[in-house]
Amino acid sequence: MTSQDKVKDALSVWADWMRDDNTKLGFPSQSIGISSGGSVSSWEDLELSLDIGIARAVDAILEGVSNSQRLAVHHFHLAAVWRSNRTNIEDDYANALMVIEFGLRRRGLI
Repeated sequence: MTSQDKVKDALSVWADWMRDDNTKLGFPSQSIGISSGGSVSSWEDLELSLDIGIARAVDAILEGVSNSQRLAVHHFHLAAVWRSNRTNIEDDYANALMVIEFGLRRRGLI
């Protein structure tokens, strides 16, 4: 799996997290199994906590990119309709992917 594929996987996790209509920003209202003291009791709980961490990291990284790059990511991953007459959306998206890859590498997530 290339680093570009890993970035797109992280963006897919982020997009699912963004689409979640739960009012707790991606955190489930219930846990499967027993969880105490910050530990996880099942593989699904571990996967969920990792996915939330990745989604929050991508969200934080997107706060630091230019507005046109953020909107390009929203366009391609959240189906937000956006077009700019001043920049090329594909170029903005490619640049955003590079910034996200750098940010995820710095956090040790890819």
